[in-house]
Amino acid sequence: MNCMFWSMLMNLDETLRGCVIAGPDRRALFVFTDQKSKSKYVAKNKNGKEACGVRIDGGLITSNDVKKCDYGLCIDDDRFFLIELKGKDLSRACKQLLFTFNYMRSFYPNYDYFCRIVGSSANLPYPHSYKKLLEVLQDPNKLKYKTNNL
Repeated sequence: MNCMFWSMLMNLDETLRGCVIAGPDRRALFVFTDQKSKSKYVAKNKNGKEACGVRIDGGLITSNDVKKCDYGLCIDDDRFFLIELKGKDLSRACKQLLFTFNYMRSFYPNYDYFCRIVGSSANLPYPHSYKKLLEVLQDPNKLKYKTNNL
């Protein structure tokens, strides 16, 4: 691994380090996919920031008793994107992100969190759980929802 990127990896705690699935590096695109829903999230790294992809469901959070989001994208400027790739159930996706956000904020309070949902079809009007997640994030720009690809 390039020494330049080792610093970001070392800044992550041991638990997060063990769940890294991509990076850390300055690649132009970080791509997360879900075969079941055929959803894809593509993060464009326009500014060449050092970043790494983290498996949350089945990685950082292994319990089957809680619903959590699929992935995280940790950026070297202390932003952390929580990513849920979902089929049609926007309400469930929001609940998963809300749980993950609360979990992450309690263990990793120094990050600025953003939530991203990619669904296979539109769910309008937005469910109560979407509004609750917006309320908790306290900034409408921190939550994005798109169908198929984001």
